[in-house]
Amino acid sequence: MFKMTFFSNLKQKLIKTRNALTEGIKNIFSLYPKISEDVYNSLEEILIEADIGVSTTMYLIERLKEEVKKEGITEAEKLLPLLKKIMYEILTSKDSDINWEAPNPPHVTLIVGVNGTGKTTTAGKISALLVREGKKVILGAGDTFRAAAIEQLEVWSKRSGAELIKHKEGSDPAAVAYDAVDAGIARKVDNVIIDTAGRLHTKVNLMEELKKVCRVIKKRL
Repeated sequence: MFKMTFFSNLKQKLIKTRNALTEGIKNIFSLYPKISEDVYNSLEEILIEADIGVSTTMYLIERLKEEVKKEGITEAEKLLPLLKKIMYEILTSKDSDINWEAPNPPHVTLIVGVNGTGKTTTAGKISALLVREGKKVILGAGDTFRAAAIEQLEVWSKRSGAELIKHKEGSDPAAVAYDAVDAGIARKVDNVIIDTAGRLHTKVNLMEELKKVCRVIKKRL
């Protein structure tokens, strides 16, 4: 039941975000039929508001300008398929600056960030990617605070084929992290990915908790 509800809600939210982004871009083209700096500035604003990220947005705009100049495009409406093409190239690129291997396995990844940024989903997707590459992976359910976070990661564990290390809700996240790394060493896995609860950097107690998690991981490694 949880699995169906979670993925149904996720699908609906992604559709809503996609539609809002697409409609926003189309509105720009109706307002500015010809390509101009106003078009690029409006596109930049919409992409940033859609949480594409500042650096990625700037890269997309620069790539658009290069392609427009190269192909001699003047009509703004032709930017949308061009933007989709550039985004697709980025998402399907094999290049990556992330090294998922460690000299002495396991390679440990700690997923951190503020609330609602998709940390648990990211942990699950990374585990699925690594398992597909033939690696042995352990997921650590270190978000013991948010309701259903452990269950959500359990769904990802089953989908990806990664082993899940979890404690009960409200447990010490440092203990979960320690057990996940300990299990990773004992089972000779390649990667340990540990999810954590959302936190702001201004919350001193939560940042101290995160420091403790890092300390116990380093101690076990």
